[in-house]
Amino acid sequence: MAKLKLKQKEWLTLREAAEFLSHLAEGPSVKPSDIIQYAIEDELILSLRTIVRTSEPVYSASLIAADELSFKEIEAFKERNRKAYKEEQMVMSTLIDGKVYFGDDLEFGDLVPSIQDINTAGLPSDFLTRTWDRVRRNQAEDESLLEPDKPNLVELEDRTVKFGPFIELLGGKRSIITSLPTYLIPPGSLLMVRSDRLHGLFEDEPSNVVKADLTTKEKKTFLRIIRALCHDHKDLDLGQHSTTAGQIIAMADTMGLAIPSKRTLETLLKEARDLED
Repeated sequence: MAKLKLKQKEWLTLREAAEFLSHLAEGPSVKPSDIIQYAIEDELILSLRTIVRTSEPVYSASLIAADELSFKEIEAFKERNRKAYKEEQMVMSTLIDGKVYFGDDLEFGDLVPSIQDINTAGLPSDFLTRTWDRVRRNQAEDESLLEPDKPNLVELEDRTVKFGPFIELLGGKRSIITSLPTYLIPPGSLLMVRSDRLHGLFEDEPSNVVKADLTTKEKKTFLRIIRALCHDHKDLDLGQHSTTAGQIIAMADTMGLAIPSKRTLETLLKEARDLED
């Protein structure tokens, strides 16, 4: 009897994803650390699979896309966020795939076992890099196993307060956002990849069209334009490249323009800031 071909699993561990790509791709074999690097470069979305509940409650909210709201509704959300920031309350607005989303109907409760996408734009800047380095150095028995960070502790008069960076998780077909502090990552949690997303890593066959890179002179001209525009805009500070990148993405979104990679924009803003006259 001929062997039957099984359907591809929907979710893969980092090692399974690397083996899958190595089987299909030309060139050197793919390693688990390469899967994380694709995520760092905004080429791949990773997901977090939790096996048990969080040991403490976390914040979550419904997501509303800014481009689905009227100008009056957007201003109302902005005013509410400004008030929350001032009162040191939780704000769940974020960027997803270059688009602005507002958090609504804030809730505080345990994160139950699930698989949810990790919002790369909402990650601590060094989180994936540290994870990549740990996997690259073969310091983990299971490359997909995600280790929680140690919390920062502040001693108050009546209690000890824990705080630290957090991961944004997208669930319910990306309609719900959860803010998970990295020190509350449940034991046994795994980094996973949807198998159908791996096909997007393959390059198209080369065409006859040759794309010329920008010359050094052309790039410097564009960087000078960026610096001049930021200098003329009171709210765009090149010294705060991450914040400014988020503001520019939000501005572009209101114009119907998508900027796919916040990290690329951050790099350009830093180069514009450091550009010598």
